[in-house]
Amino acid sequence: MLQGGLRMKKCFALLLTLLLALGLTATAFAVEGETPTRPSITVDGQTYEDITEVPITKLYQLVNDGTVSPAETFRFSIAADSVTDSAITAAADMPVFTPSTFDIAFSEGAATAAGASSSFALPLPEFSSVGIYTYKITESAGSTAGVTYNGQALYLKITVLQPEGEGKVRVAAVHLGSADGSKQDNILNTYSAGTLNVTKTVAGLLGDRDKDFRFHVTLTRQSGYDMNSTIGFSVAGVDQSFTPAWDDNGQCTVDFTLKHGQTASLTNLPYGMSYTVTEDDYTGEGYTTAVTGDSGTIEAAAATAEFTNTKGGSIDNGVLLDSAPYAVLLTMAAAGGAAMFLRRRSQRS
Repeated sequence: MLQGGLRMKKCFALLLTLLLALGLTATAFAVEGETPTRPSITVDGQTYEDITEVPITKLYQLVNDGTVSPAETFRFSIAADSVTDSAITAAADMPVFTPSTFDIAFSEGAATAAGASSSFALPLPEFSSVGIYTYKITESAGSTAGVTYNGQALYLKITVLQPEGEGKVRVAAVHLGSADGSKQDNILNTYSAGTLNVTKTVAGLLGDRDKDFRFHVTLTRQSGYDMNSTIGFSVAGVDQSFTPAWDDNGQCTVDFTLKHGQTASLTNLPYGMSYTVTEDDYTGEGYTTAVTGDSGTIEAAAATAEFTNTKGGSIDNGVLLDSAPYAVLLTMAAAGGAAMFLRRRSQRS
């Protein structure tokens, strides 16, 4: 009987332990599964819920189709600008952002004609007082050739409201150019690049259309900019291996040959890059050369340098020259015949 009672007590203790464990586990699951409710406030029928971060979105766009954007990291900084309707009266005392700088990065070839987007979730600071807080977001000017950086600042305006319950409600809007400028969902940056085409035409009676004419193109980078673009190169529609070797003057040269009707193309040249195209001298072989567009700066989708080599000549047709004496004899014979005919007619008369 005593042993039976002990067993009952042990079973009860074990059951109680299991129940407690299950209860604690269920409580823990309930806490972990709960989604915290953010403070909210309704104004004029519109409900605003407190936000913890603001997305800053960058658009990276191609100006011309068929170009390849370089990898680029756009850098931003954020600083206090002004405050109104708050217990805080000076911008220097406004809550600060952590971090106060941030980047939005794109890989090579990411930009598109419509604009590829990437965002950074900017975490908002906590505010102890209601009010309207304005922060200035500035994009750092980079130095990548062909990339246009946005020089207009963004103004992040955060309105802090006090609901009836605990906490505060933060409502944010992003404006372009000024605190009262147009609302902006994204920041646009563009990549501009074009193609240099070199064409060859051979003309004249003695122009050799199967001949290779040698060319040299010298590219010069825009001063103060980094050349991060990948340049393409093709001759007569066939892609060529080309790795630019830039010298201390920011120049590189590519050599190639063209026959009549062929074109060489250097693609994805950033706007601002200048070029000079030269051809070897073929005057010793009897050619004269006419050139247009042999130097300039890439400022549009395409630029063309046209080279026309002409070699004239005359046709020495010996058959016609050798028949001249016979033509004279025939003429004389005809004249003599006519004279005899007239003389006989006169005698008969």
